[in-house]
Amino acid sequence: SAEKGLLVLATDESLALAREFGLDAAATDCKHDTTRGCRSMYSHVRVPTPWGWVLVAAWIGPAENTATIDTALKALAANVPCSDPTCPHTVTGRWEGHLYRQCRCCSRTFRPWVGTDKHLPTYRAIESAGYRGAVLDLWHGFKAYDQRLLALNIRDSAAVLANGAFRLWTRSESDAKATLMRAEVITFVLAQCRTVPPVWNIEQAVQLLQYCDSCWFLPDNIRQSWIDERRLSVMGLGGTHGPMTSTSGVLDRHLNISTGPPENSHKVLDDLFMRAQLNRDVMTVAVRVSGKDAHGRDGVGVFDFEMKRLADQRGTNPKVSVDVRLSTARAALQLLRLLAAGNLDEKVVLHDDATAFVHKFGNERLLRHAEPGDSGVRRFPWALKAMKDVLKHAGPLSFSRVDDDFYTVDRYTGRCDCDASHYHGVTSAVGTCKHARLTAWVAEYKSGPSGAEAVVKAAQQALYTLVHERERSKPVCLRCGPLYTAADAEAIVELLDEHVSVPPTGKSTGLDDAVRAVAPPAHEELLFSVAAVRDASSPHHDLGLLFVPVEYEDEAPEGGRSLLELRVASYSRRASGGVGPGDHAGDTIRPGDIVFAVNGDPELPLPYSQADQTLALPAYKPATLHFYRPTPTPGREEEGAG
Repeated sequence: SAEKGLLVLATDESLALAREFGLDAAATDCKHDTTRGCRSMYSHVRVPTPWGWVLVAAWIGPAENTATIDTALKALAANVPCSDPTCPHTVTGRWEGHLYRQCRCCSRTFRPWVGTDKHLPTYRAIESAGYRGAVLDLWHGFKAYDQRLLALNIRDSAAVLANGAFRLWTRSESDAKATLMRAEVITFVLAQCRTVPPVWNIEQAVQLLQYCDSCWFLPDNIRQSWIDERRLSVMGLGGTHGPMTSTSGVLDRHLNISTGPPENSHKVLDDLFMRAQLNRDVMTVAVRVSGKDAHGRDGVGVFDFEMKRLADQRGTNPKVSVDVRLSTARAALQLLRLLAAGNLDEKVVLHDDATAFVHKFGNERLLRHAEPGDSGVRRFPWALKAMKDVLKHAGPLSFSRVDDDFYTVDRYTGRCDCDASHYHGVTSAVGTCKHARLTAWVAEYKSGPSGAEAVVKAAQQALYTLVHERERSKPVCLRCGPLYTAADAEAIVELLDEHVSVPPTGKSTGLDDAVRAVAPPAHEELLFSVAAVRDASSPHHDLGLLFVPVEYEDEAPEGGRSLLELRVASYSRRASGGVGPGDHAGDTIRPGDIVFAVNGDPELPLPYSQADQTLALPAYKPATLHFYRPTPTPGREEEGAG
């Protein structure tokens, strides 16, 4: 129990931060085996700031159960100062038997939603301590579900269906909708036993539904902590908050509740005190956490480290994730294109304050990954369409204009008909989809001249920054020259009709960054072959590769190769939706490789198209690329890169 030994630690500075940033959201987590020679447990509470999650309280005890967590959470709430400027925030302390309690004279104001993993004692403690409720961390929830699918031997395409159904139930915005979606999940899972061939057998279906009912659908505390209802409330998204603007959910994106930040801090805790040889009693750990020794002298502890980190970052621009920057840039590209074409009103229709219709963007020119992946795999196969119709993720008018290639967007929540919005939701770290961001920008653009000017400027900056920084961070030999040297966003918009922007691979090619290279010595010849394509939609092979010419200072490369050689600059998206090479025989070709011949004749010029950076190889017959992989040489730092 808590009375047998529990030490709760906080500082005046950390409690003030709890008042400033923790009124809506917090997260708690526990790290076991804090000390050596006994099994004590270190738990802590963090609150979200735009510059990361900051520690506000920690406690050390012999167990992690409802009693200890309840006592610690109540102690934290009783000591967070109120916001009344006339209140003295007086601190009093008293002994109750062997238990010492400290509290302030303030009325309690600290009742945030608390993020946690799937730990039932924590759920009960959050409720008994008078907090708003628990919010289950997304990573832990999906991990638990995936592990059960593995145990039931539901894998591959069957797992895609099972995961899709579970995610659609997760998107429920209310308890009533969750109950309705539960019936749809049951119908869907049982129906897959009757397909030819069956997706899973009846025993697997029954076990899966029993697991979902007992662990997700029926327990009130688990269900309410998992579906989107509470997350939307924390983020300030919904009908009571009005339509989203271009900054909605951006300034408050740090309110995305997760136990990830507390868990990430475990490494810091290890570095500060958990690996020390003297960690043999709770007092040593308490000193290292609080920064105060047994005589009250100041030292350096976890709280000091947290306060310094926040002080260093406060006032700076908060970091934005790659996914958010990419989604914003995609919306910016579409906005600038529509403004240039003069058909903004046709492609983005603000139906009313609650609903908008956004035309599909078409082929993506700003790719998320440089190398091939599973981008061609549907996250929600067609079999789940009936469930999506019942969910109505974007509101009552969901899918009402799907036949016209329009997505529906809920302007209050940012939820959209697209698969990305269904998959990630709007309260994850990925945030709202590109269609919702475009809708918010268009609404602000139409608010008046000043709004239009601000939106255009913001869109140009978002697009130019993303594309230019991508190319700047690549080795010179792999850059797309036109995109890198583009003067402004307007030039980039035009260039993206011909070029595809891909991020750096994150893998060093080891190649010299000089624009002109010295002719290489002889290398092992590698082959990349594609078969003939019957009834191809394009007259040329869709290789999924972009090339740039290689020029040598020597008059002719060694080995009798063609004077024109092509370096693979990056992967590109194929017409099928996949990124990079599709089915092929022979060796794997990758960025940095150099093509010197096609179909075995190095004397013939390569059919290179300068306009779209591709090879024009007829699709009606097989094609073989002869290439080699340059020997890595020490890279040369670009001028001004430091």
